[in-house]
Amino acid sequence: SKHEEAIYDIIRKQVEHCDNPAKFLLFHSCGGGTGSGVGCKTLSILQDNFSNIARHAVTILPSTSGEKYSDDVIVSPYNAVLSLSELCIHANAIFPMSNKQLAAQSTNFSLSNHESSTTWIRKESKGLKDKAS
Repeated sequence: SKHEEAIYDIIRKQVEHCDNPAKFLLFHSCGGGTGSGVGCKTLSILQDNFSNIARHAVTILPSTSGEKYSDDVIVSPYNAVLSLSELCIHANAIFPMSNKQLAAQSTNFSLSNHESSTTWIRKESKGLKDKAS
């Protein structure tokens, strides 16, 4: 299809800029329609056209019901099952992560990033005060 050709052309152009590509790393969600469908199709295209380059997928799985970050899409589990079966065929390695884990990590990253920048600003301000005296 024309979409497959467009995806292939984009990837091919990027690979042409590499001296020795070692692997493709795909980040996608497998609960939704686009992430599960296009993600798996992209891996299929990579396997068909660049079989000598490893294909790794970081796959965000839908959260289970009742969790703080639960998924409100009713077909998410169905999409995930179909995606995982395709991933097993087309990816060399799959690194699953849940929405809950991702949300917790992004919160921790934001906090640590804020803390480190605040510490740096304090040190810089103190250094300026020391030089002024």
